[in-house]
Amino acid sequence: MLELALLFVAGYLALILAGCAGYRRLLYPAPHDSGPTVPAGATLLDLRASDDNPVQALYFPARPGAFTVVHFHGNGQTLSSEIELAHELRRRGLGVLLVEYRGYGNVPGSPS
Repeated sequence: MLELALLFVAGYLALILAGCAGYRRLLYPAPHDSGPTVPAGATLLDLRASDDNPVQALYFPARPGAFTVVHFHGNGQTLSSEIELAHELRRRGLGVLLVEYRGYGNVPGSPS
């Protein structure tokens, strides 16, 4: 019985150590790609954040008088994976700004 308890504790400690070592990869899988192919009617913006880090965004302008949706993708996606969503929102008359995270797509840096 004592051996089983020690085995359980050792396994639990190994799981904790693995989680500590790899939690950033689990939380921020940061897929890399060569960046989005800019669709017709859109503009790829290379901006700077307030801390001077690069920010990339894909802008689909709104029709006159329409709203613009600012969209930040999920942690396993990039700008390229959200272009279809932007097209659907445009079909509904909205403008769209898709923003890329640091360390995702082809944007340098590290997510946090």
